[in-house]
Amino acid sequence: RDLAGGEPYVYEDPSQPGRLVGFEVELAEAMARELGVRSEFRQNEWSQLVPSLEARRRLLDVRGTVDEVLAKGRALPDAHLRVEVLTEGPVPGLNDRVRDELPNAVDVRVSYERVEAEPAGPPISSLASRDQFISFYRTEHGVDQVPAEVLDAFDEVAELEDA
Repeated sequence: RDLAGGEPYVYEDPSQPGRLVGFEVELAEAMARELGVRSEFRQNEWSQLVPSLEARRRLLDVRGTVDEVLAKGRALPDAHLRVEVLTEGPVPGLNDRVRDELPNAVDVRVSYERVEAEPAGPPISSLASRDQFISFYRTEHGVDQVPAEVLDAFDEVAELEDA
């Protein structure tokens, strides 16, 4: 950013000291939104512009538990970080926490083992009505066996339906 260029490009907001506003700020923030990253404003001397671009920050992968990732990331303040946090399941707010503690993180992902549900067998609609009832009862009541008196009652009602 070129604070020396002043308005309308980049200048300090008179109502909020320390906050930069202007055309270049708006442009950078719009580009960052499109890229899904956060913009970061750094003042460079014009004579240092080319060397600072040539000294690009490295993009490094950091992987581990939350504590491991934060420790590794803090040790790499001059690199852009692509972060993968290993957890046992979803953790609300974890991405925000990592981005807050590691401002140089350009990508944060949470990884955990996802357990696939076992196929439940044939579609329930393909079963005979008694078997559909048994499946429903087991699921609804969390049992393996349907009590004999319940099945007898079902059979009695089914016979009335068929008559």
